[in-house]
Amino acid sequence: MISLGFAVCEWIADVLPLPGDPSRPFVLTNEQARFVVRLLEVDDRGRFTHRHGLLMQPKGWGKSPVGAALSVAFFAGPVCFDGWDAEGEPVGRPPGTGATRPPWIQIAAVSEDQAASNTYSIVWEMFSSNDGRSATALGVDAGKTRLFLKAQPGAKLEPVTSSHGSRAGQRVTFGLFDESNLWTPSNGGERLARTIRANTAKTSGLTLETANAFELGARSVAEQTFGAREDGQFDILTSFNRPSMEPTPSMDDDELLSLLREAYGDSTWLDLDRILAEVRDPTMPWAESTRLFFNLASAGNEAFIDPVRWERLVSDDEPAQGSRVALAFLGAATNSAALILCDSEPRLRVIDIWEGDYLRQAVDAAIRSAFERYDVGVFYVDPRSWRTEAERWADAFGDRVLAFPTNSPRRMAPALDRFRVAVEEGQIHHDGDEDLARHVTNARFREGRSGHMLEEQTGRPITACVAAVMALEAEATMPDPAAVPPVLIEWVSWPRRAW
Repeated sequence: MISLGFAVCEWIADVLPLPGDPSRPFVLTNEQARFVVRLLEVDDRGRFTHRHGLLMQPKGWGKSPVGAALSVAFFAGPVCFDGWDAEGEPVGRPPGTGATRPPWIQIAAVSEDQAASNTYSIVWEMFSSNDGRSATALGVDAGKTRLFLKAQPGAKLEPVTSSHGSRAGQRVTFGLFDESNLWTPSNGGERLARTIRANTAKTSGLTLETANAFELGARSVAEQTFGAREDGQFDILTSFNRPSMEPTPSMDDDELLSLLREAYGDSTWLDLDRILAEVRDPTMPWAESTRLFFNLASAGNEAFIDPVRWERLVSDDEPAQGSRVALAFLGAATNSAALILCDSEPRLRVIDIWEGDYLRQAVDAAIRSAFERYDVGVFYVDPRSWRTEAERWADAFGDRVLAFPTNSPRRMAPALDRFRVAVEEGQIHHDGDEDLARHVTNARFREGRSGHMLEEQTGRPITACVAAVMALEAEATMPDPAAVPPVLIEWVSWPRRAW
């Protein structure tokens, strides 16, 4: 591998003290050094092959010290390509020398406390310890709020947050995203990440995220970056340790310790027995333990359904034509709609999910086709924005069409509880539809006066998830045709009573 990272690892050990023990040099572990070497890989023209990195490791692994060291290296270390040596290896020089512009390093966070107390505090510690030896050697003017290079006007290293307004146009040469698993659209993290990446693109710079495993469905920057790399954006470098199997609460201590050793790798300074005690703490949700200490992305405490558990409930079986089923339809105000079927197993099947600009005629055709194909016992419909169509379906299919207002906590809270228990206990299966899985992952609990309701985040539809909840509820209340004779309800009085 051709990389400036080999020289940078040596430079870090020569110049910087070890965070937490400034009497020792900062010698990276093998895992940390491999990441630096891969991140600073260059092509035959000396250009970085990666534009962005994600260092996602368990809590205490040493992500922040690595991020701090790389921030200092891009501030004053040999990170700029300066030709080749006699052995054909790349040579680096500090930024701001030759034709390169003065370095502008930003250590970014989504809150003032995070910006000051995490990675930037490690940078400050390295420069202030040992009577400022490293700062003197590098010509750094170390301040509590930012660093300057005495010999280079315009060079600076600073902490920034998403609350400081627009940063568009700043010619940043390296950006560190501190704890990007916490950067979400709601706290401005997503926009801050886009801005800093665009700024570094103008200077051919790099950006790096340090993160714990992300919460599935929270749409954090770390989750989006990980997904982009999985989708084939190979100029993004990801590095993460994972245990060889998923930990479970039923495992004994020796099994869990073995998996913790796999997750923490070379981080031998940690007391894994102490970490195991945190894992076993009954006040710590298991999903949180696996995310923080085993480095496994998991559903957060506010997630409606654990996506990993949902994925395990896929069934290839489909209800036969003519079988008795329940249907549910929800057309949301956010340009999405879903028609879901549930049979007696119970087993969910997506008839269709519409997003964006769809035609109501297509919805009507799908519903009428489902009634032709199956013996529909109950059809739940949320009447909001669909009252005219609902009246037509009631006219066509009689008393099987029933209103289910999803904005009613009295109706929804028990249905949500039923659905969640069915998923957790493996009592329900589904057809593995990717759009349904996405809507289920997007759904978040919101505590209401009458119990839990579901909350939809901007740009993260949950319509199909709610329709699936309605479908299971419809199946659970569907009458047995052999025991309950059909009762015809005159249409003129039915809408007032049902809706």
